[in-house]
Amino acid sequence: MSEINLNDVNSGYNLVKINNNFQELERVINEELLHKVVATPMPNSMQTPLDMNSQHIYNLPKPTGSTEPLRLKDLFGDVDDLLGGPVREEFIATAGQTVLTLSTSYVPGSNSLYVFRNGSLLSSSEYSESSTNTITLMAPATVNEVYVVVPVAVTGTGGGGSAINASNVGSGVGVFSQKTGDTLLFKTLKAGAGVTLTPGPSEVLIESPANALTASNIGALGSSVYAGKSGNDLQFKKIKAGSNVTVSETGDTITVSSSGGGGGGGSLAVLDNGVSKTASATSLNLINATVSNVGDDVTISVPAGSYLNVKDFAVTGDGLTNDSTNIQTAITAAKAANRTLFFPDGVYVISSLGTQSGRISILGTGNSTFKGTFKHTDTYPTSADTITPLTPTSKYVTISNMNFQSISGYGLEFTTVEQSSFISTFNLSHCKFYGPNGLYCKHMIGFEMSNCEFNNVAIGSRFEGCVNGMMVQCRWQNQADTGVWITYASDHGSGGFDRAGGENLKFSNCEWGVCTYGINADSHMWLTLDSCLLDYCATPLLLQGCNWAKLEKTYLGASNAPVSKFSGVSGYRAPTSSGVAVYGRPGGYTLGQRVVGVTAINCEFINYVTGSTQPIVYVDGYQSPSYPSSSDEVSFIDCLFYATTSHTAPNLLQISNTAIARVIANRFRSYNQSTSMTNVFKTDSCFDWINHSNSFWNCTQSSVQLGSSYERPVGAIVSASDPGALGAGVIWVQP
Repeated sequence: MSEINLNDVNSGYNLVKINNNFQELERVINEELLHKVVATPMPNSMQTPLDMNSQHIYNLPKPTGSTEPLRLKDLFGDVDDLLGGPVREEFIATAGQTVLTLSTSYVPGSNSLYVFRNGSLLSSSEYSESSTNTITLMAPATVNEVYVVVPVAVTGTGGGGSAINASNVGSGVGVFSQKTGDTLLFKTLKAGAGVTLTPGPSEVLIESPANALTASNIGALGSSVYAGKSGNDLQFKKIKAGSNVTVSETGDTITVSSSGGGGGGGSLAVLDNGVSKTASATSLNLINATVSNVGDDVTISVPAGSYLNVKDFAVTGDGLTNDSTNIQTAITAAKAANRTLFFPDGVYVISSLGTQSGRISILGTGNSTFKGTFKHTDTYPTSADTITPLTPTSKYVTISNMNFQSISGYGLEFTTVEQSSFISTFNLSHCKFYGPNGLYCKHMIGFEMSNCEFNNVAIGSRFEGCVNGMMVQCRWQNQADTGVWITYASDHGSGGFDRAGGENLKFSNCEWGVCTYGINADSHMWLTLDSCLLDYCATPLLLQGCNWAKLEKTYLGASNAPVSKFSGVSGYRAPTSSGVAVYGRPGGYTLGQRVVGVTAINCEFINYVTGSTQPIVYVDGYQSPSYPSSSDEVSFIDCLFYATTSHTAPNLLQISNTAIARVIANRFRSYNQSTSMTNVFKTDSCFDWINHSNSFWNCTQSSVQLGSSYERPVGAIVSASDPGALGAGVIWVQP
């Protein structure tokens, strides 16, 4: 509080000065002493310790509640008994703080602590004395709460406290246990059976006399073998000779011998799922093995062409051990014997496995997983247009029922040099791919994949310059970048010719689900999709310089689900369009060098994206003034174009700057979903276009049926009974 300055009244009766003095008194008392000077006055509180010229305050009444101030006298008795005063530790709490750590120690449970929160004494139920220098609050503190902890230290008698009384509990030699209240508790050591206690000046000696252990033999006479101990008895069991067995003892050595030559005579016991089998070739059914028996001997023979098991090469498959070295040994042995290498259930770490080559055949169980990257590279012999056909030992890779879990990069890689001839390279069946990326192929020709599944984070499969590949009943799902990426290799043209992005990759009965890009095909020719599903992809099919692509009986649904799901995922690639099921553009090493072209028959193109501004299918051959029309032929026949939600696209289908456009017998559906559509479909800047027989009956805007000014009716049949009809009774053809 600041000083109060009043006006002097020197003489006379000056009401103004007197009133000003009283107003100043009123202001100081209210605003500085009793309340804070803020926009909304509030009760004042002491901001700093009160300084009364180093004098104690004695005129406080004795507190009657936990919220009233506590006097030093109430803590320690008479002030004169204080030995230099208590230790006071202050804490400014952080939000949620529950533990206060003291710089001094105290005895927990001795009631020798006083804890204050914002000046109020806490009851013992509001905190616990958790250790000799910590206190745990029952309720977490709020930010900037002030806690003060006073450990009380007294000595002698008086001093405001009572004397500490010590007492022994029980009888015997006392051991200090703990203190409860003002009482020190001592527990006793009591001697039990076979134990003596001898107290010394500062220690207690505990002794137990040693008991001799007795040993006894069990069973009939014979050569004794130590068996165990029961109580204080060491037990020994006997070795007893049975039929065709003799037991002899020489010194400390016991010899067990078989006198029948067959381990006891008898026959070999064989179990099949717990059922006893006779030792005969007809009773034992072993896969890839033959069984024969002569007397008591059973012979199991494995033909030379059967599987090799990696477990026979000390491969663990435990998911932790690096099995690379032993797997390489097994692969080398399998190749030398021209046999398939079998991987039982397990996870096989191949973090340091080298790149493979030559003919390899690998078989798993469906629960067999390579963890790392399996690589194969080689040059392959010509498989067609040759006078030296392939043989059973020709270079080829076959992998079935294996899982590939990549750690970084791809899980499986196949590479070769760029070749101009037909070759035959690999076959994958019933394989699954996990991790960042799945399958990588470069310059591979003549390969097959069936019933494979790609669950990779970024890219499922990448084909660079690959030719003549067949993918049947495969699935790509949940890729943040692309399910299948078809493009050219960085070393394209190095073999004296250039296959660019490859040729003739065929997908049949395959599925893509929730991928940012389902298929991204760049500089590829003769891509084929037959009876496939590409659904809930941001862009199901992106064609860049991809000519003569063929789609039949295929469903393509555009959705923004991948954008909202993967935008924060490592490897995510944002789509260039929204709500577009097929997006066709020129491509090539220089954009525009390679044309785009596609034919779709009996396909369905669907848009799920609300507010989409672009056509469901958009193919545009214009790249630049240097490449104004890089599109060959674009045809859609007997297809469905369906906008399922509101949009602002001017067209459902747009074909621009192409040589030939054909839009024939398609169905267009946008039932009152748009208010800005001008033409249902558009084929502009095309050298030639043939558009007819399309259906617009379910394509309306504000309940008014729409059509297309690019539709060309090729003819109509009119009734002869309608004499007013133009060309009644004949077929009229538009000139």
